[in-house]
Amino acid sequence: MGARPWTRQSLQHAALFIVAAALLVNQNAAAEEASSCPALLQAHKEKHPKEAAPLKSTEDGQQQMLYFLHVPRTAGRTFHGCFLKLGTQPHKRCPKGYDHLRMDMSAPGCAMLSTHDDFSIVSLLPSDVAVLTHLRDPVDRVLSAYEFAVEVGSRHASRPANVRKAANKIATDEVWPWSSLVPFIAEDVKRRRAAPATSASSPPIQPHHWVHVTHPDGSQYYYNKYKDISKWNLTAEEQQHLLPPLNPYENDLVISLKEFVEHPIAQELLHNGQVFQVLGITNYSHWDDASTMRRCFWQDAHTHEELSKLAQARISRFSHVGTTDKLAESVTSAAVSLNLAVDGAAWGQRPQDLQTNFFPSPHLYRCLV
Repeated sequence: MGARPWTRQSLQHAALFIVAAALLVNQNAAAEEASSCPALLQAHKEKHPKEAAPLKSTEDGQQQMLYFLHVPRTAGRTFHGCFLKLGTQPHKRCPKGYDHLRMDMSAPGCAMLSTHDDFSIVSLLPSDVAVLTHLRDPVDRVLSAYEFAVEVGSRHASRPANVRKAANKIATDEVWPWSSLVPFIAEDVKRRRAAPATSASSPPIQPHHWVHVTHPDGSQYYYNKYKDISKWNLTAEEQQHLLPPLNPYENDLVISLKEFVEHPIAQELLHNGQVFQVLGITNYSHWDDASTMRRCFWQDAHTHEELSKLAQARISRFSHVGTTDKLAESVTSAAVSLNLAVDGAAWGQRPQDLQTNFFPSPHLYRCLV
């Protein structure tokens, strides 16, 4: 007697059984790994014992490396470019390392390094490296990351395929985490542009369409993108074609903030991102057990708590920890911590670019306000 043919219902039952079995296997594997997390955490601590060294006096002429652990979207670029670089002589600055690390530990002169790496980079730096960083309210930082990724990703979606970046310049999409987030947003924007409009929230631009614009200085005007003209006032006829305000966090042009926050890419790169950078366990880590520690952080409550305590203990050893919402005060505090004379010299790109009145200087003031 031959085997009975598969019916639609029996196929559905078999598919459900396979899915359920796979979920059970995954759950069992996750539970097994979670149960081993305390031991994995202990092994992690023993494998990576190095911590930041205290900042030493340089009066004896010895040079100590200072590493700025730059957490993205914490005003780190302003803090580094307007303060740390100005306070460091050009020949003491380490090579650019935001796209990839360029380090020659045998070469003298590298005393101040700034990158988006996490704390794992410390294992590659001198034994007495001092560390400083900037932190930000986590919600504000994720919102800022979304806005920045949308801004840059939207530009990339319109960029010609053969465009070339300027020589000796590091492009945003070469820098972690934007190296992942910018292409993600760009592809999302391209897909949405190619799809037919599904709602009136973002109708196609017509020659008669106007939008209301509020400039950062507070002035308000009307803009016609199709004709590339601006007006202070519209006629009654033109008012009829004024487009409704676009919700920047939920529209048809780009992934919404809600979708973005819930997407695996945001969970991997941004959720608890500051903690992971301080711990050295981001997906950009130099340590081979970083992914295991991230999973344990999420799966095992005890390990979650212990890793959080480790992060707090680690930053207590940093020479300076600033905050984005108090940037000016953080700069002043850092100047004291780093023993930088605020009435001393400000250094440009070259030795002959020595300026005076380092802080508060007009250039620094413009950076911080």
